[in-house]
Amino acid sequence: MKQPTELYYICHIDNLESILEKGICSRKDAEKLDHEDIHDREVLARRNKQLPNSKNVSECVNLYFHARNAMLYRLTCNIDRKKLVVLQVSSSVLDQEDVCFSDRNVAAFNARFFSGTTELKNIDASVFKKEYWTDSDDTKQKMMAEVLVPDRILPDKIIGIYSSIKNDALADIVGDKQVPISVEPYMFFAPQYRKSLNNTIFLSKGDMFFSTMQTFTISVNTRGIMGKGLASRTKYQFPDAYVRYQDDCKNKKLKIGKPTLYKRATRIEEELADDAAQLKQDNLNGSRWFLFFPTKRHWREDSRLDDIEKSMQWLVQNYKKENIESIALPALGCGLGNLHWKDVGPVMCHYLKQMDIKSCIYLPMDQQLPEDLLSENYLLNSYDV
Repeated sequence: MKQPTELYYICHIDNLESILEKGICSRKDAEKLDHEDIHDREVLARRNKQLPNSKNVSECVNLYFHARNAMLYRLTCNIDRKKLVVLQVSSSVLDQEDVCFSDRNVAAFNARFFSGTTELKNIDASVFKKEYWTDSDDTKQKMMAEVLVPDRILPDKIIGIYSSIKNDALADIVGDKQVPISVEPYMFFAPQYRKSLNNTIFLSKGDMFFSTMQTFTISVNTRGIMGKGLASRTKYQFPDAYVRYQDDCKNKKLKIGKPTLYKRATRIEEELADDAAQLKQDNLNGSRWFLFFPTKRHWREDSRLDDIEKSMQWLVQNYKKENIESIALPALGCGLGNLHWKDVGPVMCHYLKQMDIKSCIYLPMDQQLPEDLLSENYLLNSYDV
């Protein structure tokens, strides 16, 4: 990889005042201070390793090449994300003496360590562009590649702060220090946009697979092909769901007007977190199910609004029997299906408001929809029978 322009340090907001005054200190030195600890002892034990510079990992500050990773995800599961910040650190720290780095999470059994920027070629930077990760292709660990800076990083190396929300407390801590604050919900696995239409229907912009809804709706065709969009991501991130979908198509269970439900037993948090054993069980939302929702008859064809309506009718008639407790849906047929939100939105909301469970529609990320098409009046009252 090329030398990065910035690096990242994850910390609790309660430690920020001290960090901006004195800098980021190593784990060994931090333990001598009064600070809010976000790390787990079992994980720290696996990080007890010697580096090429003869120092222990605990004697270094650990930075990430990519902040939106499985470590930060686990922290957002265990800690209120408003209490977490990501510090942007100048990549000039790479020029400091005895800096080392790893090709994956330091705690991983097969982590390799290097020193000197000429060895950055050993970092797989391609994984940093991914929206998600899995254990099967090692992306989970590689996205947590680390920079290990001995002893301390001085305050002048902190060039920015990322937060999940606009936070007055954070602004007060920063005060007159010339460190810009950026609000980046996506980095913290939070929606970039959220709006309530009524007590049960919400609109959102963000990554549906990080939703807390019980059931994820996947727009599919009836031919067993997951080639693009949300379906393609499902295929690679959850291959077991892809196999189930193909079986449903082959066995003619999935038809226009008849979605199929895959009641997946695995908790998604345990797959996405860097260390599932460290997740606080009280904060987990249970297993996630997949509703394969046919919006196309053939993958080459456009979606049809009447086909979507038939499957929405099925959902209303069967959600209680299937024990669906909450549901996340994309804007069905919009995007690759070539339908328009102005037509699809009222149809979806007409049926969703007949259900007494929470539902969240994830709007197209690549479209800026006008506010009048997102209004409660338009979406809940303009359905044309």
